[in-house]
Amino acid sequence: MELAIKNSGMSVFDSFEKSNSNMNYVKFKGGDFTFGKDEDMIMDDELFMADMSSLAKGFICWKGRKPVDEQMATYIDVENGNASFPSEKELPDHSPYNSDKGEGWSEQLKIIFYHLETGEQFQFATTTVGGNRGIGELTTAWVKEVRRGNLHNPVVSMAHWMMPNSFNPKGSAAPKFPIHSWAKDIDDAQKKAKATTAKLAEPTIV
Repeated sequence: MELAIKNSGMSVFDSFEKSNSNMNYVKFKGGDFTFGKDEDMIMDDELFMADMSSLAKGFICWKGRKPVDEQMATYIDVENGNASFPSEKELPDHSPYNSDKGEGWSEQLKIIFYHLETGEQFQFATTTVGGNRGIGELTTAWVKEVRRGNLHNPVVSMAHWMMPNSFNPKGSAAPKFPIHSWAKDIDDAQKKAKATTAKLAEPTIV
């Protein structure tokens, strides 16, 4: 997925200050988004601002049912010439791997969302085709907005759709991030959210 913005003449990757002290790690399974050890549900009417400057691509290595290594680079660092995306052939070897348990290196995308009500950070990382597609569609919409000269971040909800596949005629649940509005930063997003009714606005992009 090629997402670098070229010849824009703009500094499009103004990042927000972040701290991992209140980071919530999001999981997606069976159509549901959950977070934390208690797997609290994220409801489909909750709004988040996607921090597009946090978007990162790379690899994660699993072994013994836990991550043992991660090699990532953000698009902002690559765009600014401060890093390059990890190369699969240069990844360190942590073998032996049990392929039946999914051990070894996998490609990964990662992004941070800000909850509009609490301001907390929610990190979503994925190695699946469906997850990559969900983040990819969100990013494609953002790139189009940037190229129009709008340096805003998308305000989204966390939803799912049934992605067709060869194993299940009905498809399998995959992440989707409908865009409801655009905001300059988290403060702008929160102000806009408070100015609207409690009912979730219809997404402009699905």
